[in-house]
Amino acid sequence: MAEANCVIDLSPHNGKVDLRAARSAGILGLFHRATEAQDCVAPGFAGNRLAAAEAKLLFGAYHFGTGGDVARQAAHFLATVKPAPCDLLALDFEDNPNG
Repeated sequence: MAEANCVIDLSPHNGKVDLRAARSAGILGLFHRATEAQDCVAPGFAGNRLAAAEAKLLFGAYHFGTGGDVARQAAHFLATVKPAPCDLLALDFEDNPNG
């Protein structure tokens, strides 16, 4: 199948996703929410990261930012993700009623 030349965005709200099937459907990689605020780690992050590697998908992680201390949020994100050289990193900063 031709590659779709796109990535998907996963968060805990998506539940269990068959990443091998996604790869077979032409998905090239995924971004997964890793952290939020200064202390929250997204459920499923570590498992989906491993599953993405097993499915030979590109991988990226993102932090869901809040109005809290930016330096602490960045430190928490990087300590949680421990990015590999090829990992993509992003910040999701939007109107958030939780801060």
